[in-house]
Amino acid sequence: MSPPFADGRIMVENLHGERVSVRLVVNSRARRISLRIDSRLREGVAIAPNKRALKDAASFAHSRADWLVRALKAVPAASPFADGAMLPLRGVPSRILYDRGEKLVRFEDGSPPLVRVGGMPEALPGRVRRFLQTEALKDIRAALLPCVAVLGRKAGPIRVKDMRSRWGSCAHDGAMSFSWRLILAPPDVLTYVAAHEAAHLVEMNHGPKFWALVARLYGDSGPARAFLRQHGASIQNYGRTGEPAAKS
Repeated sequence: MSPPFADGRIMVENLHGERVSVRLVVNSRARRISLRIDSRLREGVAIAPNKRALKDAASFAHSRADWLVRALKAVPAASPFADGAMLPLRGVPSRILYDRGEKLVRFEDGSPPLVRVGGMPEALPGRVRRFLQTEALKDIRAALLPCVAVLGRKAGPIRVKDMRSRWGSCAHDGAMSFSWRLILAPPDVLTYVAAHEAAHLVEMNHGPKFWALVARLYGDSGPARAFLRQHGASIQNYGRTGEPAAKS
């Protein structure tokens, strides 16, 4: 077994010589050792419930090298924001169009719809990202506030972030964070995530009472949850430049 790297990573290798970087982490809420894929960093993650179990987590990662290689190969390729690139704005395939004379980033309906961007060419990715963050916050507020009103609760600050493993979160003080990439999902999926986090203002768990609240606020969440399971990794890769899944 190769020793852990200084940054808490190991390399695992399958019988074909394909290598994958695996990050070792401790999560006190974990009940057992587990593996997952970080599609953003394109690496494996071995999770241990405590520091004593890190060695066993590393061993488990080595034993599952084939699975890690296959899973990382299945991670969709990164989709950088660039002139001519497509992105699913509110679930609708839309094209980024660079127009040097354009002062603002604006949406233009058409076939396909356009996200028209001006300024210096090297500023395009950042301008598109900020536009999407603004649109996401607007849509999330519009979906969230009616849910909060129905519950008779008060939400704290609402922010959009580049979230790695969750689509939203709700703190005990009512502060909420959402992935800005929800703007790249169909509107009903964004609305579901807003209802999900609103329900946490009442139930800070995922028990039967929580899901009853989600159903009251949103309805049948099955299709939206299925969409995120099926397409979430692809959505997470928009705006990224791409990194290799393994190093030799």
